Amino acid sequence: QERPKPDPAVLNLGVPVLCALLYPASKGHPAALLAYAGALSAALADTASSEIGALSSKQPVLVTTHASVPHGANGAESVLGYAAAMVACAAIAALAWADGFWSVVHSGHHLRLFGVETAWGLFFSAVVLIAGLAGATVDSFLGATVEDRLPGCGKGAVNVACTLTGALVAGSVGL
Repeated sequence: QERPKPDPAVLNLGVPVLCALLYPASKGHPAALLAYAGALSAALADTASSEIGALSSKQPVLVTTHASVPHGANGAESVLGYAAAMVACAAIAALAWADGFWSVVHSGHHLRLFGVETAWGLFFSAVVLIAGLAGATVDSFLGATVEDRLPGCGKGAVNVACTLTGALVAGSVGL
């Protein structure tokens, strides 16, 4: 009897949850919060690019060869999907700024709604945008090269790699 496969959506949240748990364990290190935001940004960017990109009127291309592929193919990219990923990352950054998350990243546990300086808010937002796009790009690359081709490397493993990339890119800035 075949074991049930974990839900890719649940796996998408595994890395952000670990980053959130790392924050108190690290005694409030800001890298854990940046990693958390980067992982969420990557997960949302991947989902937005896949779901919105499928609506593109133009044929997507494979990230590795730029050859035309059907909508929904592993590793497919489209301009519409990439734009959706950027909007998703920007939404995460905007929410983090609006609810005071960047203030906590910058100043520790002293939450001040909209209290972070503009330069820091823009910097943290850019970091999360780059981290999210990096994660979504890794997802596309792994989808085109190894997903469902290697044992144990299905959609769930690729989702974990996506969110882990986002976490590592953003979190490394906080070190």
